[in-house]
Amino acid sequence: MTNSKIKYETNFSARGLLHKEFNRISSLLPEDDFVLLIKKEIKVNEIIGIATEQARKRAITEIVRRYEAVPKSFWDLFVNLSPSSL
Repeated sequence: MTNSKIKYETNFSARGLLHKEFNRISSLLPEDDFVLLIKKEIKVNEIIGIATEQARKRAITEIVRRYEAVPKSFWDLFVNLSPSSL
């Protein structure tokens, strides 16, 4: 039985959290030119560590979307959190 009124995105299970990726790029988060730097990562893969370029492109598109959705002060807080406070 399927309920057509329930709408879920596959995003949650298919790369929804991105916690590891945000931790890997935490050194870039405070930078004023973050979006430019992270988009370069699609090609160079020096920090994020995602195997294929297409997977990096999808993940980085989502990262940029989330980065732009909150105030910059949030990312300053995120970078300064200790692992024990998570």
